[in-house]
Amino acid sequence: MSQTEAEFNASMRVEWAKTRARMMRWKEEYMIVQEEMRRVLAWFEWKALLWEKQTIRRATGQPDVLHGASAYAHKQAHIVRCMALRCAVDWLPALCKLGIEPAWSISYPQIRDNDKDSN
Repeated sequence: MSQTEAEFNASMRVEWAKTRARMMRWKEEYMIVQEEMRRVLAWFEWKALLWEKQTIRRATGQPDVLHGASAYAHKQAHIVRCMALRCAVDWLPALCKLGIEPAWSISYPQIRDNDKDSN
């Protein structure tokens, strides 16, 4: 099966266009995944602050109930921050290995420093 030079050139242009489109989609996904990581961490921080604001919502009542409600809100804020830290611990070393240092990494210096020490 022989192709003429024009047919070969046309098929190469088609393959080049497909490959370029795949590369552009990959670059877009690459940016989207990083933005999703940032948004997850931002949501966790927002949720922790929301829980902390709950501590001052109730001003009257029995002192032990107020103390318990405040303790619960602080516990929930701590849990949410631990979830954010867990995500950062999982994501940041992988990104750093690829030479990517996202802006949100400054919120987790202990992870960045540990990753640099291990290299």
